[in-house]
Amino acid sequence: MISLYTSMSIQRLQDELSARTLRNDGKKEDLVHRLKEADWDERLRQHDTFPPFPRLPIEIQRKIWGFPLPGPRLLSVFFDAYDPSRLFSPSETKVPNPVTLTTCLISCEVALSRYRPVFEYSTFYADLRGGDLINLGYYNKQLDTDMIWSWES
Repeated sequence: MISLYTSMSIQRLQDELSARTLRNDGKKEDLVHRLKEADWDERLRQHDTFPPFPRLPIEIQRKIWGFPLPGPRLLSVFFDAYDPSRLFSPSETKVPNPVTLTTCLISCEVALSRYRPVFEYSTFYADLRGGDLINLGYYNKQLDTDMIWSWES
């Protein structure tokens, strides 16, 4: 239908826009653009969900849930300079855990088949066999990044 819009008369384009309760004023290019956007929005709404997914065999669901898992990542985990028993990841270096760990039971099972907590009682999950690397260090909040650059120059 989209390719037909450019060959339609202005009146037909305006009628189509009116039927969809959309603005029908402007040049022909504007009308065509508005209809194409409306078609695209409708396609996105239709494909936003896949209702039959829960009816797929569990093996296929597991295979599908494996696709969004990220590839190798670099995780920066720091010990607090004042309390070495405290681990954290500053927001500027934080790599989020795979979202599939919290999506649903099946996605969590798939993610946990690859990802493990980095440290005991940790909220950092990594796939060390799959190539994730962990950057460990001490973090001092009082250390200014300008100072780091000045030390290197």
